[in-house]
Amino acid sequence: LARAGDPASYAKANTAFHGAIYAGAHNAVLADFALSLRRRLQPYREAQFRLEGRLALSHAEHGAVVAAILAGRAGEAHAAMLRHVTLVENSVEGLLVREVGVR
Repeated sequence: LARAGDPASYAKANTAFHGAIYAGAHNAVLADFALSLRRRLQPYREAQFRLEGRLALSHAEHGAVVAAILAGRAGEAHAAMLRHVTLVENSVEGLLVREVGVR
């Protein structure tokens, strides 16, 4: 999906990916909090996928998270997810500055 450049389909797959991560944490409180936050931020999260190259970067970031999880390296998975969340934040912030002038 990232290679196809289809933001709408990628957004659906992205939601499923993050849902699997939440479920895999086996922490219902954390999952509920993350889902609530995700719903509130959904328009911004999906808007970032319109940025050039963002789908490929997101896919690579997800790959790093999955690789660490599958290898049983919790600290590395945590660091990869923090990098991913930070890059999403930076993408959304850049989009808001560019499109709306918000700083």
